[in-house]
Amino acid sequence: MKNLRLLIENTDINLAPQQRTIHRLEANTSSARKSFKGTPTQKQMEALDVALNTPDIALILGPPGTGKTQVISALQNRLAEDQKGNMTGQILLTSFQNDAVDNVVARSETFGIPAIRVDDRNRAPFLLEQWSKKQSSVLSDVSDGITENDGSYKIVNNIRKDIAAILVTRIDKKQKNARVKSLLEDIGHLTQHHGFNIPQSLKNDIEQHFIVHNMDAPRIGGSRLLRCVRGLRVSPLSFSDDGPDQTSRCRAALHRSGKYLAEVETLDLILDQEKLNEEHFKKLNTIKNNLLDQLIPDYRPKLLQVELSKAEVSLLHQLSSVISDHTTSCLAGIPDVIDEYLDQIKYQPEYLAESVKKYTTSVGATCQRSVHENVTSYMHEVKSSLDEVTNEVHFNTVIVDEAARANPLDLFIPMALASRRIVLVGDHFQLPQMLEPDIEKEMLEGIEAKDLQDETAKAIRSSLFERLYTQLKEREGKDGIQRTVMLDTQFRMHPKLGDFVSRSFYESAVPPEPKIISFFEDDQFDLGIPKYRGKVAEWIDVPFEHGKEKRVGTSWARECEALKVAEEVQTLLLDNPNLSIGVITFFRPQKELILDELSRVGVCQKIDANWEYLPGYQTTKEGQEKIRVGSVDAFQGKEFDVVVLSTVRSNNYICEDENSLRGKYGFIRTPNRLNVAFSRAKSLIKVVGDKKMFSDETAKIAIPQVWSFIHELCEVHE
Repeated sequence: MKNLRLLIENTDINLAPQQRTIHRLEANTSSARKSFKGTPTQKQMEALDVALNTPDIALILGPPGTGKTQVISALQNRLAEDQKGNMTGQILLTSFQNDAVDNVVARSETFGIPAIRVDDRNRAPFLLEQWSKKQSSVLSDVSDGITENDGSYKIVNNIRKDIAAILVTRIDKKQKNARVKSLLEDIGHLTQHHGFNIPQSLKNDIEQHFIVHNMDAPRIGGSRLLRCVRGLRVSPLSFSDDGPDQTSRCRAALHRSGKYLAEVETLDLILDQEKLNEEHFKKLNTIKNNLLDQLIPDYRPKLLQVELSKAEVSLLHQLSSVISDHTTSCLAGIPDVIDEYLDQIKYQPEYLAESVKKYTTSVGATCQRSVHENVTSYMHEVKSSLDEVTNEVHFNTVIVDEAARANPLDLFIPMALASRRIVLVGDHFQLPQMLEPDIEKEMLEGIEAKDLQDETAKAIRSSLFERLYTQLKEREGKDGIQRTVMLDTQFRMHPKLGDFVSRSFYESAVPPEPKIISFFEDDQFDLGIPKYRGKVAEWIDVPFEHGKEKRVGTSWARECEALKVAEEVQTLLLDNPNLSIGVITFFRPQKELILDELSRVGVCQKIDANWEYLPGYQTTKEGQEKIRVGSVDAFQGKEFDVVVLSTVRSNNYICEDENSLRGKYGFIRTPNRLNVAFSRAKSLIKVVGDKKMFSDETAKIAIPQVWSFIHELCEVHE
């Protein structure tokens, strides 16, 4: 991008005439609107418009819960909609950390095709599996809704069952006549009440052959199903050739027949295995032999058989074909299409992965790995398929999520790959950029030794996103081009919590940002716990006399506070077992203490060096993360019904200057971290800590956001 260096250096630029008169893309289209969970806000549409039509770079400031991910999704759909040529792999989704890339990739889908990770071949299959499960869940609900509510589907299903029973099972003449009469009645319902065009002559022929004629001709089985069963590989040698494919085809054919549920279940289990053992091959052999016994035509003497004539078999196949042809153009055919589609994405993952790679518009990679050989190899494949010969790797659009957390050197890598537009999405009022540990340590030592001025430290901590946001807002006054937008409506928090976050971290900024509006009313945030009705904040006081803070290496911990946090979590889950709870602290040793206390009551356990949550505490009924304990850095982008915050710091230091304030409160004073801590809760924040430490006049000066939280929002409990 020609002007990128000048923009970063904040140098005046002269846009070429073609850049100023560039064809504007309409933001408010059907595909863009569908990317939002509801009606998009004015600022969301403005952000989309700015991102689409910037001549070079756009910055979207997304405060907590304002739907920035939906804007990213809408941008991808809108770009794909407008693209006249091939759009494969033309959008790069990137961020500074793997989890952040996974998050934006998992939420990105264009015209039904998901984004994929191309830099990490280990993470890519996991993300695709997640997408497959989500698709299965959504489409199964659609299919179930149709099968439950559409009358024609139920009748069609009954006809198919009758046809299968007559063709495949050896029922006697009386049972067969009953099946045929049921089938004829259903045909009548479909033609009279659901508009199916089933020839009367076919109905008459079926009635004539099955009701009137004797059934004494040779019978044959379902040839297609029979071929699939014969194709099953039941030995290790034959299975190593095309065994999984043959097993998958047989499983799908059995599933569509509406019978053989036990066999389908067994084949499902076998397909899920990475490697088959002797017992698996025995089961395959048993299934194959049993099915062949049922499906191979019966050549015994006619007196010992219950047979169908060739004409009768032909009539049933004609009826099945007529029904299938009609369902392809009506609601009753949708479940069949869904079943076939879900079979493919579940049982042919390699085919799915290859298809997605060929057609996806968006690919994901971390900032540093945006030029990794896996990415360049993929892009060269794309270019080769289009007969483009080039060694250069570039993307039409580069979208960087959580851009305020990436340091400039990391950001420059993906930004340099953009040929048309760069869109940086982030929030410099939340967690600051990630600095190298040795630089961070040297900075802190310099501040404490007074060798490094606060202004210099602030400049080092200031992210490229923050500097560009300020510079581009000023540049708009010169060239008249809008490149920045702040989303102003939050969908996450109770209005009282949303107003507090807006007032404390955005409206009070220098220069001030606009007020963040709350979209939902108070009554949308009821926890189902009577004592919290109408309450959004509570301070659980653990005074200094109960136990002070303790130094752990270079960090801090407080045992009495950890115990109280664990008690609060237990009580909340007893009051409502389906709550999601985030337990946040500012110090890693405190996180370990809290997890220790929770392990004593059966919430989690430590295996080797890692903690894991026990069954019952992993997800809510809706599949959301049920409980997470961690430092504030692990919570950006997360949300929970309730947040329990452990402050840890509890001392009686007397403060006389800035250095003593820093020693008393530490980096809890950092507004960015406080913003994240206070903006994760949907309905309720419970802070556990030394109330006196954070509510006196010293706290009002040193840490005004927490002081305001206590005095303006909280109900304090001793």
